[in-house]
Amino acid sequence: MLELKAQSVGRLFAHSEQGAILKLVIAEARRFPDLTEYYRTEVPERGLENIAKMIRRGINEGEFRECDAKAAATAFMFPLLMTGIWMNSVGPDEIIDPDATINFHCENFIRGLSI
Repeated sequence: MLELKAQSVGRLFAHSEQGAILKLVIAEARRFPDLTEYYRTEVPERGLENIAKMIRRGINEGEFRECDAKAAATAFMFPLLMTGIWMNSVGPDEIIDPDATINFHCENFIRGLSI
């Protein structure tokens, strides 16, 4: 379930306006701190907590090894977000296949957590 959810989120940021919004918020964070704080609490904070919950559930059910679920969620999401930023800044181009990158990252991350 974690892998499918992450692939969906990665594709959302890579192939939609969500990646452009993320890029804009990051670029203008210092000029619009209230907007940045709203976005931070409504989007990445909620998303990271949901992923951390899934990781904790996997640990409790014996699917994943013990780890810091919050740190793992952050490590999991940042490459997906960076793919979205890239696709809305430099790409799309032949250098990066966002779907292949997202699939590779998700698969390897799950393998790394699995027992």
